[in-house]
Amino acid sequence: MMDQKRQMSDLFQSTDNPKSIVIASIDLALSIALLESAIWIETIAFRAVVITAAIFFLSRCLILYAIPTSKSISAYRSTRSRATKRRLTFSIASSVVIASFALAILMATTFYCLDLWSPAQLQNLKRSAFDWLIVKIPTVILQQLIFQLIIIPTLYFLTGSVRYTVAFAAIVFGFLHLPNPLLMLLTALIGLVWFAIVFRSTKTLIPITISHLVLALAVGNVAEEFVFDMRVGPVCFQKWPYKITTADGSARFSVYPRLLFGNVESVTQSGNQLEFIGSAFDRDRDKSPAEILVVFGSFDPTVELASKNEPTLETQERENWVPQRVISVKPDPSDGSFQFQLANNNRKLETEIRLFARHRNGWAYPIHGSTRLTSFSRQQSLELVCLHPREFEANIGHLKIRKKRTDVIGWGFSLSSKKKLINELLVESNGRLIPVPFERRARTEIAKTFNDQSILNCGFVARLDPSLNLSSDAVYVRNSLGMLEQIPQRLQHPTIPTDQTDQRLSKQQNKRKMR
Repeated sequence: MMDQKRQMSDLFQSTDNPKSIVIASIDLALSIALLESAIWIETIAFRAVVITAAIFFLSRCLILYAIPTSKSISAYRSTRSRATKRRLTFSIASSVVIASFALAILMATTFYCLDLWSPAQLQNLKRSAFDWLIVKIPTVILQQLIFQLIIIPTLYFLTGSVRYTVAFAAIVFGFLHLPNPLLMLLTALIGLVWFAIVFRSTKTLIPITISHLVLALAVGNVAEEFVFDMRVGPVCFQKWPYKITTADGSARFSVYPRLLFGNVESVTQSGNQLEFIGSAFDRDRDKSPAEILVVFGSFDPTVELASKNEPTLETQERENWVPQRVISVKPDPSDGSFQFQLANNNRKLETEIRLFARHRNGWAYPIHGSTRLTSFSRQQSLELVCLHPREFEANIGHLKIRKKRTDVIGWGFSLSSKKKLINELLVESNGRLIPVPFERRARTEIAKTFNDQSILNCGFVARLDPSLNLSSDAVYVRNSLGMLEQIPQRLQHPTIPTDQTDQRLSKQQNKRKMR
């Protein structure tokens, strides 16, 4: 023991120089800061420069501080006989690996009992050999090499204390997992155990690396939603949950951005009663959700968007859509189907209903496809149709106003896997939705563009009566499932009637009457 203290004293006396301590602190701080910056930088060229700078400062820490300090760390371990030391090393190494597997099993059992995880999710562990050999395993090994060979010895060089070294190393380990809050906490706590073992036993790289890999796989699979799929850096925000709160604050829940399979099969109205029929199923967990949350909301044009310069569709939907009320529905446990009725008391012109699924103790997940209810009459007995945004690939190329008719020329088909053609064409006129006859036309260039001959006859031509008084953006399509959507107009020669056109047509009609 006296020899160990003497060796450590000699080391720190030789390096106990304020100037060397400051330089070592700067080198280590820059190394950690550059490593964290490399995680956040998305530009490949800039990231390569930052990684190169991080390697330079890590090399300085390794050569100037870590290698000389490794002798004092070895002296700290050599407090017992060699035989005891071998037994201690084997005992700690085996205990770390066994404890890691036991903790993973305990975590899976706990989350399963709380209905937060299903054994069916183990299929998500299937990764290609490239992912395992090139990404996951090398990343874990690299992290342990950097901490055990560079950061921990350098911190010991600066502090001279095992406790402070282990604590600071654990904090740094958690810091490198920003901005994932739970992952930062877990890595800091497990870092305290791993880094304390480094000072207790030799040959810790392999057992700690195995422990790191086992726990990373367990946490990433069992608690993936709570650690945001193990994401760090800016990609972590892609998995960041968001809040759904009604305008009056009566309902509030968190939504995790993991899309569930589901749809609304039909929305029908009988008098003042709306009937919804649909289904939702969690394919990852191979089970139906315990609850369906039906959120009625409307778009508020007065809400100012955060992104004023070309706001994205996601930004518009989250900030411009205002939830009004939430209805909870219990689906069929066997297949996730649900059906419910409710009275329609909404007098607003447009309402969008969004569906979310929730397991017994988890947060909600959005279900594929929103359902938009658009009223074409302000009366209580209003007509409602089901709109599925982005359900169709469609385009109105020509809208021509002639003397005796209005020609509507375009094309469209459903974006579903079967790519069904448009089943019905409708136009909005005088506040109502009117089906109109149309002729199918072959569109060779469209079929060639989408490489699908089943949509060859996706073109259509409709000749309408001018008395319909079409407004702009007044054409809708609907397929055999009843899904309806407004068709965008990309007119080559826009001839939508204006006030002047209406006046010209009225003058021509008056001349005909006088004749």
